[in-house]
Amino acid sequence: ATTEQLKGLPPALVQTAGADVLRDEGEAYARKLDQAGVPVTAVRYNGMIHDYGLLNVVSQVPEVRSALLQASQELKLHLK
Repeated sequence: ATTEQLKGLPPALVQTAGADVLRDEGEAYARKLDQAGVPVTAVRYNGMIHDYGLLNVVSQVPEVRSALLQASQELKLHLK
């Protein structure tokens, strides 16, 4: 999407995983949102893999719990 197409989007939370092959694309998207004037929070969870929040084996890792808590707090903030 162009910067012009992204203008006016709602606030965004972009969470990336340090060991995810899509990490760079997610972080580039966050930068582009920022350039378009969209309020964006970008966080990288180092050591995590793609789909970290949905894998039972890592669901209790502190970083996963933190990422899910952050996502729920952002939703609550913007859905008032």
